[in-house]
Order: sequence, then structure tokens, then C-alpha cells
Amino acid sequence: MSQKYQDVQQFIEDCNLGEDIEFAYHGIGYGVFGWYPGGPLAYRKDAFGYYEQQFDDANAVLDGFQIEGQPLRNRITEIEND
Repeated sequence: MSQKYQDVQQFIEDCNLGEDIEFAYHGIGYGVFGWYPGGPLAYRKDAFGYYEQQFDDANAVLDGFQIEGQPLRNRITEIEND
């Protein structure tokens, strides 16, 4: 796994550039398709299935996508980029 995000601005820049962002947190895979038509699409994939949620922009992903009960914004410096 590669380096973690140092701050939310790095994530926002990647998302705004339309990057495919894949990462893990406590062994569960997550990702964001920054290029998705209509706004970024965030997803979680684990042994129990696949969950996805679409957002208007990168800030909405950071505030609305939950990882273990916390918004991604609170976990962004803890995630491991794939």
C-alpha cells in the first residue's frame, strides 16, 4: 500500500481530477470514482457485499461517506491508499 493522504486537500484534488481512488481501512476496501457522471461515486466492498453512494462533489464525499461511524473527512489521514 502506498502513502496515506496528508490532508483533505490532497483528496479533494485527486477527486476533482477525476481519479479512481482506492483505499483500505481496517482491512475493508473502499474507493471513489471522481470521474463518475453526476458527481463522485464512493463505495465499500467487503465479505458481506458492495455498497455505493453518489455525491455532488468531493467535499460532500468527505462529509457524507461513513467509515466505521465517522465521516471520511475524519479518517482521511488514517486510510491506506491502494
